[in-house]
Amino acid sequence: MKNISHIVDRLKNKFGFKSDSEVAESLKMTKTALYNHKLRGTIPYGPLSTFCEINNISLDWLLTGVGPMERTPQVGEEMPSFNEVSDVTKLIVKVLQDMPEDDQREILKRIEEKKLLSELLREKRGESSTG
Repeated sequence: MKNISHIVDRLKNKFGFKSDSEVAESLKMTKTALYNHKLRGTIPYGPLSTFCEINNISLDWLLTGVGPMERTPQVGEEMPSFNEVSDVTKLIVKVLQDMPEDDQREILKRIEEKKLLSELLREKRGESSTG
């Protein structure tokens, strides 16, 4: 059953949240927005999906309470646990979540450019030290 109150309870139990405000904060929502979802009986699928992806939680489990709690990777998908990611990477993800998608794409483009430049510099240094 997809009931927002049950979903909030599952999040509280799994992550030790003490209040709806803590749940709302973890979902990058205001407590008022979460309260409104509870009043209307609607489900904030976007924030829940993002939260599940970042925390390696099965969205199916969160919505229904059925099945494995942890997300299982698709065939061929490499999926490190979010707990294995560095604190800096977690902070970057947290900051990016609050930004518009266009800004996120622009930042991703810059990161990819930086990575390419770093790889090219490493290759160049490797060639010059041997040549």
